[in-house]
Amino acid sequence: MVVAKSGLALQAISDQFKRGEVKKTYTALVKGSVDVPEAIIDAPIGRDPDNRKKMSIVSSGRESITRYKAKMRFRWV
Repeated sequence: MVVAKSGLALQAISDQFKRGEVKKTYTALVKGSVDVPEAIIDAPIGRDPDNRKKMSIVSSGRESITRYKAKMRFRWV
């Protein structure tokens, strides 16, 4: 989460996002298992043509590099 405490700070943060200078990190709990526990996906990402609520690899999408790593497995999930 990013919070700007002033208008000047908000503008600086917005500019950094526009220039792609912000590194985003997410943590997720995923149902099921992944075949490859760690990988890099270098492919364009955009709205799934069949399900607009979902993101997927699409040729007209924005350039994206996604790195993921399964850190833990839970048998009860």
